[in-house]
Amino acid sequence: MLANSFDDIKYSIEYATFKVPYQPVRKIKNRGLLITGCFPSIKMDRIVHWEAQNEWNLLYYLEMNPLVKEYWEQPLRIKYFFNGKEHHYTPDLLIKTITAERDLVIEVKPASKLQKESLSYFEIIKWICDLNNLEFRIITDAEIRVQPKLDNVRLLYYYAKSPVTPQHIDLCKTIFSNDQKMLFVDVAKMFMEHGFTINSLYALMFRNIIEVDLMKPINDNCLLSLSKEEFGRNG
Repeated sequence: MLANSFDDIKYSIEYATFKVPYQPVRKIKNRGLLITGCFPSIKMDRIVHWEAQNEWNLLYYLEMNPLVKEYWEQPLRIKYFFNGKEHHYTPDLLIKTITAERDLVIEVKPASKLQKESLSYFEIIKWICDLNNLEFRIITDAEIRVQPKLDNVRLLYYYAKSPVTPQHIDLCKTIFSNDQKMLFVDVAKMFMEHGFTINSLYALMFRNIIEVDLMKPINDNCLLSLSKEEFGRNG
């Protein structure tokens, strides 16, 4: 399909109520075999509802990604007429970042279900999004279920609410004073020697103050370093 073949399509967009309390355009319900649930978002300071396990896993990435400012589930509804029929589409997420000029409209889809028919359908959705200063993206399970990255992000999120104080930051700057990398076990030992818990070390990693390669398992032998931003403030 070519974009100019969509020119005669009539459409409308209904947006969710983004003010507190958030009101999505569609409430997620447990329908038979479909897995649904609630996610306690730190970034959004509310419960976020998800409709499939892939969506749930993606939320962990959004929470840890420092470029993601806000996100909303079931954020808008597109209604359009095509080939004499009325169609409705509600994306899984709307993401606002601190860098992109356009908000991201996200469809989470198993790669196995992306067939020619659905891709043609999503071409229309992308066309409508482009006309409304939105960027449409499809994210598949192949991108989300990357290991050990996913397990690492979920692990760090578990400790995300652990306290991080200026004293923790100062200790990190002392430990990594020469911009070197150190083993997790050695950094953890120094934390405990100063009366700090390992929980706060994980929280620093979650907040990207201490950097770690998420594509390698987080264990005693993984290498840690101070983020370039924090190291630049040192001195």
